[in-house]
Amino acid sequence: MITIQEAGKRMALSPSAIRYYDRKHLIPDVQRDEHNNRVFQERDLIWIKMVKTLHEINMPINEIRDYVTLARTGKTTLNERMVLMTKQQELLLNQMKQAELRYVMASRWINHYVNVMTDTNLDKFPDHVNKDFTETLKEGFSTELELNSSYNQ
Repeated sequence: MITIQEAGKRMALSPSAIRYYDRKHLIPDVQRDEHNNRVFQERDLIWIKMVKTLHEINMPINEIRDYVTLARTGKTTLNERMVLMTKQQELLLNQMKQAELRYVMASRWINHYVNVMTDTNLDKFPDHVNKDFTETLKEGFSTELELNSSYNQ
């Protein structure tokens, strides 16, 4: 039997994170001792590690729960798990593209400041600034910048 404190140390998680995972039904069949404390077996730690990994790739909790349910069913659900993981991978790729756009926009702002420092006609914003200035910051990108994340857990 492994206590929640020991499980937390071994998984590099706080006991409260493990309790949260359990309350959300992400760790199957967690046992309790005579004092109603959670106790774990080695197999539980494998589930916790899997859940932690899915959480680290920003998979929403409800999809992690679906994944756990499918994984418990076995090999017959590999296609459905592949669909979940492919969806998550596409989401992560889109987030990377958005991060790249934000990085390039920040770089272009810095370049703008360098230009302002050297061009005396650009000393008062927005005088003498191209009205499409902010659009030129995004130039060359087809990715739209979305302020709302699809990961809302």
